Amino acid sequence: MKTLLMIIVALMVISYSGFAQNLITVENGSTVKFYTAIDSAIIHSADGDTLYVPGGSFDVSGITITKQLFIFGVGYNPDSTKATNFSYLSGDLTVAPGTKGGFLTGCAFCKINLGTTSSYTITRCNIGTLIFISSEGSSRATNNYFIENVIGKVDGGGSRNNNFSNNFIGILSNFSTGNTFNHNIISSSYKNCSGSGSTQNVADSVYFSTFENNIILGTNFSSKNCNVSNNLFVDGVGGGSFYPLSGGNIGSNNLHTGWLMSGGGDPYVFVKASYLVLINYSYSDDYHLISTCSGKNAATDSTNIGIYGGQFSWKDGAIPINPHIQQNIVSATTDANGNLKVNIKVEAQNH
Repeated sequence: MKTLLMIIVALMVISYSGFAQNLITVENGSTVKFYTAIDSAIIHSADGDTLYVPGGSFDVSGITITKQLFIFGVGYNPDSTKATNFSYLSGDLTVAPGTKGGFLTGCAFCKINLGTTSSYTITRCNIGTLIFISSEGSSRATNNYFIENVIGKVDGGGSRNNNFSNNFIGILSNFSTGNTFNHNIISSSYKNCSGSGSTQNVADSVYFSTFENNIILGTNFSSKNCNVSNNLFVDGVGGGSFYPLSGGNIGSNNLHTGWLMSGGGDPYVFVKASYLVLINYSYSDDYHLISTCSGKNAATDSTNIGIYGGQFSWKDGAIPINPHIQQNIVSATTDANGNLKVNIKVEAQNH
């Protein structure tokens, strides 16, 4: 029933947007309202409401989310959003300190500021910069989940007990106790929305946390007092070598491999990835492991190390769970009888 309602809402949005601007949908139970601006949609929503953001660009500068909202975009991958354009939220989006619960999926962002949030989930988004803003004293963001995202830079702000699974992460730093990093690709470089970027040590200032089943690239691994097990360290990327069990780290079954620089960066690891884009996510690359990679079936759960293993194996195309518009053709004019020809194809998603 929920899936049917989501499909009906998607069709309603297409019908309205054929004659006007793309509309943001706010769903409260069986009540559906439409807004032309995302700030109006957020202001007029209530705790527990679901927002559907269509393809297009929406400015979230100065917007602060203070409610438990479930926000669905149409996706961020250009190849899988040709019928709708991708959902791009420009500017800096802020989730207010103390916000508990909420969900974001299927959008591209320049920057997200998370306060002392808890039980928040972000999945299948492309985020330039993700920053946890800690309040004074001991208050920290806790128990948040990040699954199947591309994240350029993550500054943890000393947050605790968060879970990062099956993400492609450029820079990762500043996490405190109890965080889990599982089946990610973790690098040491990123570029922000303006095209500038930076590099630093991998997992810099990450303490008392767990790294399992990740592919780790870049320069020196700098976590301290962590459990580091069943990861694939790619030596030589950025000119350095890894010593994962230094700095008080413990663990076992970590693997090492090299990176072949000749022939334009032919990989020992991925099906397709050049050195230059290895540490900056590229839509044209293929991050499946090659058949001879030592990370095959080497994870703690006997799946592949990296984003295509584990419970949340990477979904190609990064299509969110809401019904996906595959085709959207609306005639520019009516026929002689006043009928408007519309050709729409919507596919339900099972995960």
